[in-house]
Amino acid sequence: MIGAIPDDIGNLTSIERLFLNSNFFTGELPASFANLTNMREFRIGSNNFAGKIPDFIGEWTNLTSL
Repeated sequence: MIGAIPDDIGNLTSIERLFLNSNFFTGELPASFANLTNMREFRIGSNNFAGKIPDFIGEWTNLTSL
């Protein structure tokens, strides 16, 4: 898949694991991802993201793997 990550993924508030690696996504992580507070494992390698790591990732207190 090529392009931006769909913003609607931020509506999946109970998701704990999200693997988006090797999709060649571009742009920034959607602001709606701040809603993913149950995230434990988040994999985003092998993409073409721009910008800095969003502050909301620091609020994912259950995160064990990035």
